[in-house]
Amino acid sequence: MASIDGALIRTLQTKRLEQDALGRTPGLSLGQVGAIASAVTLVFLSFFYWVKFQGHITGFFRIGDVLPFSPYLDVDKALIAKGELGYDGQQFLSIAFDPLLQDPGTIAALDNPPYRYRRILYPLLGHLLALGHRAWIPAVMVAINAVCVPVMAIALAWSFRQSQAFDIAQASDTAQAKTEPSWHPLLLLCIPGIWITLAFSTADLLSSTLMVVAICCYRVRRLSGKWSSQRELWVGVAIAAACLTRETMLVAWFAMALDCLLKRDWKQLGALLVFVTLPLGWNGYVATLGLPTGDLGVGGIFDWPFAGILRKFGAIAAGGLNPKNVFEAYGFVLLLVAFGMAIALARYAPSKNRVIWFCACLYGLLFVISNDSILWYFVGYLRVYSDGFLFLLLVLGWGRSWQKWLPLLAGIVPTLAFVLFSS
Repeated sequence: MASIDGALIRTLQTKRLEQDALGRTPGLSLGQVGAIASAVTLVFLSFFYWVKFQGHITGFFRIGDVLPFSPYLDVDKALIAKGELGYDGQQFLSIAFDPLLQDPGTIAALDNPPYRYRRILYPLLGHLLALGHRAWIPAVMVAINAVCVPVMAIALAWSFRQSQAFDIAQASDTAQAKTEPSWHPLLLLCIPGIWITLAFSTADLLSSTLMVVAICCYRVRRLSGKWSSQRELWVGVAIAAACLTRETMLVAWFAMALDCLLKRDWKQLGALLVFVTLPLGWNGYVATLGLPTGDLGVGGIFDWPFAGILRKFGAIAAGGLNPKNVFEAYGFVLLLVAFGMAIALARYAPSKNRVIWFCACLYGLLFVISNDSILWYFVGYLRVYSDGFLFLLLVLGWGRSWQKWLPLLAGIVPTLAFVLFSS
């Protein structure tokens, strides 16, 4: 009985410390973080919609005229890039118009139907949230990506606050507790890949948001010791949804599963195994459809380790000192630094950062085997591997160190350059 009373007292004391820590947390509240992220996103959308795209919502999908158009696209009202192949957003929009691929013209409009159709969640959400009204779908898909920015910022802020409360509750001297400044979640606004994704309406922003939500819930569950089934389900559902958005998110799923194995967290591992059957089942289903394939696919974007990186540096060296080449060098080196710093810093405080270290290492492996189709142009590597910046931002325990926030702040340069000078 005495032991139970003692445990209850310790629990109440810890809870009180957590509440006091959260109440004393200076700086921005969760609502303020979300409001700032929303305001910046709205400014970006307004600038691109009115200035870059002259009031054409389809401008966010970079539609080219080389591939066949979707049979459901109103070409007369769409903004078409003449003589261009188009971009990934065009592919997602074609699927959103016809998510069941009922019209053969939809399949003809896709450069590689199996590869594109595996990434079903983003276009499916666009179709469902537009209630099937095809005229609404482009705006809804842009809105989905826009909402992802404040959602990700709030998830990061919530995770940082919970970690801070845990540190203060565990520290003998609260003044020595490691804290994460309340403005740190807003560093994600410096990541150029976020704005590239938002401008081209690809699925990367949605998948990254779901991954961040999964990692934040996973880590808070660990730190608080509240291994509730609700948080297990949130983690499993979020990472499975991310895998349905982009199959490379299986890397993040594997990182969490590996961490669960090492910590013998069988409940969370069970939830991960249950929900991963959804993306695996969907990929299996797509394989049975017999859809025609094209040149683009997973096998077409990988090469021997470091081959693509060496060719990239060779192209930079041969390009000379001109603004475009200097910009490419800056963006590419910055991404390498972000990955390197995330891997280096995540080795510390393993109770918080080991899953981040696993993610950064596994994504770094994908990066070093990527070929020219991704690495040749800044829109490719800064978008596809923008999670390298997010892994650095997710690292905890370095809240007052320039080693974390300087590479993120340096992302303002390519971000502003893309916003102001991209065509």
